[in-house]
Amino acid sequence: MQPIQTLKTTSQPVSVTFGHDHLVVLSTNMAESFNAYRNTVGSNDGITQLLIGDGSSAQIISYAGRAI
Repeated sequence: MQPIQTLKTTSQPVSVTFGHDHLVVLSTNMAESFNAYRNTVGSNDGITQLLIGDGSSAQIISYAGRAI
């Protein structure tokens, strides 16, 4: 496996997931979404604050067009 692309996130990633043509990056207080097309990740298309942004976040998963 060889990296083919890097991208900048708003804050340090804790967990990432791919699903439904998106890469979702979790940090300790927010989740950030990027468009993904085959082998390429596009621009940021959304950021949301976590309901509990106390630094305890650890993992994010994608399902049916949503993330938890």
